[in-house]
Formats: sequence, structure tokens, C-alpha cells
Amino acid sequence: MQTNNFTKPYTSTLALPFADKDITCNVHSANSGVSAKLRLVILFVLLVIVYGEVLGQSTSATYNAGNIPTDFGFQSLPGNSTCPGTLIVNIPLNAIITRVDVQYTISSGAQQPWISDQRSQLRCVSPGGTAETTISSGVGNNAGTYNYSRTGLNIANGVSGGGNITFELHAGRTWNGNGGPNCSLDYHYVNNNTWKVTVFYDGPGQKTYNSSGSFFVPVGVTSINVQTWGGGGGAGTSTNDARGGGGGGAYASKTFTGLTAGTNFPVTVGAGGSPGSNGTSSYFNNNNLTDPNSVVAAGGNAGGDNGGDGGTTAYSNGTTKNAGGTGGNRNAGNGGGGGGQAGCASATGTAGQAGGATDGGFGGGQTGNTGICGTIGAGGNGGGDAGEGASNNGSNGTLPGGGGGGCGDNSSGGGNGVSGTGAKGQVIVTYNCPEATISYSAASFCKFVTTPQNVTITGTAGGTFSAPVGLSINSSTGEINPSTSTAESYMVHYQIAAAYSCPAVDATTTVTINGSPVASVTYQKNISCNAANDGTIEVTASNGAAPYLFSVNGGADGTWQDATTGDDKSLFKNLLPDHPYRIKVKDANECISK
Repeated sequence: MQTNNFTKPYTSTLALPFADKDITCNVHSANSGVSAKLRLVILFVLLVIVYGEVLGQSTSATYNAGNIPTDFGFQSLPGNSTCPGTLIVNIPLNAIITRVDVQYTISSGAQQPWISDQRSQLRCVSPGGTAETTISSGVGNNAGTYNYSRTGLNIANGVSGGGNITFELHAGRTWNGNGGPNCSLDYHYVNNNTWKVTVFYDGPGQKTYNSSGSFFVPVGVTSINVQTWGGGGGAGTSTNDARGGGGGGAYASKTFTGLTAGTNFPVTVGAGGSPGSNGTSSYFNNNNLTDPNSVVAAGGNAGGDNGGDGGTTAYSNGTTKNAGGTGGNRNAGNGGGGGGQAGCASATGTAGQAGGATDGGFGGGQTGNTGICGTIGAGGNGGGDAGEGASNNGSNGTLPGGGGGGCGDNSSGGGNGVSGTGAKGQVIVTYNCPEATISYSAASFCKFVTTPQNVTITGTAGGTFSAPVGLSINSSTGEINPSTSTAESYMVHYQIAAAYSCPAVDATTTVTINGSPVASVTYQKNISCNAANDGTIEVTASNGAAPYLFSVNGGADGTWQDATTGDDKSLFKNLLPDHPYRIKVKDANECISK
């Protein structure tokens, strides 16, 4: 029996965009040649952190720390591998995760076990994450390499806050030869640099629907853009002969304006077709091809001997409409046709390739057949001719709306090939997130002001105002009344609640209500005789901000006198008898006494 000795450190040097230097991770494993007497548990945990390239609204990371062994003790659920691989995908903070896609390959090791012995499961181990509810198995009673690809997983949708999202790939097997360590590379292993996790997420101003629901127009949003993709058609029904690929779903989009906050729009995501079945339409509001308030993207058609047609523009509704790609035709008695790609904003989806003499055709959007739409909504690859040693299973289409790949020929023996299922559709709504600033005409107001003071909102309207107790404020308009407020400084808030991927708005400004100063006569000298004009008084100011100005005619003529003693007292001379003097003081805040 051959054993493997995992003593060499697994090292991966990573350049993270927010780090000052490269980070090196060294991972040592336990020795696999362990005596039965010691009964040591082998632990082989590899950790790699890779910050993948951000493309649009997704981030990918690829594991690169060496082959991941399979664990003979992990064969079914519940259960787990004691030597999983670990991969961290970094996404923007506060991004909302909408789905996860995964791909990897598992190969037979030196003991050459059958592909059908392979088992694997993806788990998100970040707080809020879950695991796949089913275990994946290889297909084939022969040694070799098997490709695994799954899209639209919701195992990370419950993780909030963004940042580092941690995944584990648990790989197992059902055959252990003549015995040996549970965790081993001798039987099966996940190939280095093939395990890739892509996390899709909504950034600010985007809501993605991978299942049906409703869209409520957020406060402050008056315009939205809606994009829809129909479900992909399934490939031809599985038989022992090759089948054509399913057609990709159509694409349709439209912009709506003049919307009212709180309006509810139903959202329906089209289903992908099973083998032999058409995909169904995705639509926003309703499935009406002439309603100007709806968007509809037709589903792709199922394959048969030939590839299915893509979803058509004739059965779609939108300002922009593009058909899905046609599924590839089968090569009779040999390879299955590739699935058609979903349509995109710029073009019709790429058609699936026809099956070949031994191998199935590439799906539209797959490597070597991407076309103008790139890889979004790729069709599944067709199955090969099992008699030539290739897998005869067609692969499923990828989100959104990729057609399923047709199965290959199996006339040389074994079970029938399995045709691929079309991917479900998708609806994406985008809009501008609310933002605002607020201000009043002045930073402070005197309490004697009886005229209500309006607020100026720059940006999104429709929010609510609040302030601490003491400030008289209208919560709807932000208008304040200084005369009925308590003299104090206040922080005024203008708030709009968070909605979907948009953060909450909390615009603030400070406003001060200044109390009125008080004037009092602290010295008085009466006139010396009748008709004399030698009266004198001294006025003292208080309860305001010095320095003060003083007036004995109420400031009616605009003439104010400076303080004559200190900055809070002023002497008025040569006053007349029997004259109605109106004593006023004005402080540094321009507030005048009553």
C-alpha cells in the first residue's frame, strides 16, 4: 500500500489590495504515515486567502495551495471531511450577497479508483452561512477527472456585512482500496487551481432577483431600470443517443420614470427547463407583451434532435430586446449539442456549438465560444460519445438563462447520458440611492423671531426630520419656529430609511436658538426743574452675548449706542421729562430684548 507524507509546508503568497505588503501563509499537515497504535487523527486543513478580480457585481477567488485530499470518512450527509480546503472571497463591505457559483475538478489518484466514488459538498462557514443540502457525486465507472460546476447557490445569502466570506470544500470518497489513511491523495483529490468560488452581490442601488418576489419603490426613488432574462430551455430528453442543446433565454430591459415611493411591482423569475421542457418567461409587473409598464423576457425552447430556439424578441417586452442563442445540434450517434447563451444588453446570445464526432459542442458563452456577450448566462456543454471514453452527460446552463447541454451518444454500453437543465432566469432592478444635505438660512436664530424658518434640502426629498426636545420642528417639512423653542443648540436630523442595497440617509445640521437679552435701568437721575432736559439713566444688559448695543427709542431710527461702562452698561443723558422712552438692548447675536 502506498502512503503519502504531508510534511512539506504549503505556501501561498498573496497580494491583497489594502495590505502594505504581501502576506505569506504556511500550512503544515500531519504525517499520514501514522501507526495504528497511536490512533492519531489526521488533520489536513489548508487555508488560502485570495482577493479575486472584481468584475461588475461579483468577486471570484481560486484556491492555489495544492491538491485537496479526499476523506474516506465523508461519504454521505450528515457528515464532513476532516481535511477540507478553505477559501476566502473578499467582497465590498455591506454588499448584499445574491448567489454563489462554484467549479472544480476531482481526479483519480495513484490507486485509480472510479470517478463514481467521488463525493463533494460546498459550505459557507461565515456567520449566517449554510451548506449545500445535497452531496455531489462523479459519474463514470472508470478512473479519470470529473468536472463539477454549480450555479445559483444561496448558501451565503444569509451572510451580512460583506468583507471576507469563508468557504470550505469537503471532498470524500466511497472506496479505500486495501486500507490506508482516511485523508489521502492516493485515491481522489481536488486539483489545485481548479476550485473557484464566485460571489455575486448587490452594491448600492441594485436589487437582484434569482427567485420571484416584489419590488417596492424606495423613498426618494423616482426612476428605475429593469433588466430581465428568461429561463433557459432544457436539452433534448435523455436517451442513449446524442441530443441537441436547449435555447438560451431572451433579454429585455426598460427604464421607468415618475414613480411614487411605496408602489409595489410583482417580479417573476422564469424557470429553467428540465430536459425536454422549455424555459419560462421572466417579467416585471406582468406578463403582458404590450403593457408599457411591464418588462418581459421570453424563455428558451427545449432541444431535441436539433438545438432549441432561443427565447425570441417577439415574445418579449422592453425598450431593448435581444433573443437568446440557439442550442447546438447533435452529431447523430456522437456528441450532444451545446446549450444556447442567454441574450444580453448588447446582442443576441451566442449559439451553442454542434456536437462533434467524439465530444459535445461547447455551449454559447463557454470557453472558446463566448461571442460578444462574454460569459454571462452561458449554455451548458454537450456530452461526448461514451464509446470514445468521454462523459456523455450534458452540463446545465449557467445563470441567468443559459440553455442545457445535450447528452452524448451511449450506444457503446453503460447507462443513458443525462441531458442538461436550462438555468432559471433573472431580474435586476437598478436605481440611484437617495442622498441629501440640509441647511437653514442661518446657523442661529433669535427667540423673538416669530416667522417660521424653512429648511433647504439638497438631494432626495421625502424623508423625515427630528431634533431633541425643545426645538419646535415640523417632522415632515423641517420648518422650525424659534419663538416657541427653548434657547439651546440642536442637531437636526433628516433621515431616509435603508432600502434593499441602499444605506440609510442621515443628513444633519446644527441650529441654535438664542434667548432674548434683558434690559434693566440700574441708575436714574431725574431732571433738576420743570422743562429741564438734564435727566440721566444707566441701562444694564444681561442674559445675552456681549458686547451689547443700547437704545432708548426702541432702535426705531436705527441708531444704537455702544456701552459706556464695560460691555454691558450704557449711560443716557439729557433726557426730557414726560417723554416715553423705549429702552432696548441688542446683543452680539443680533437678538433684541422684549
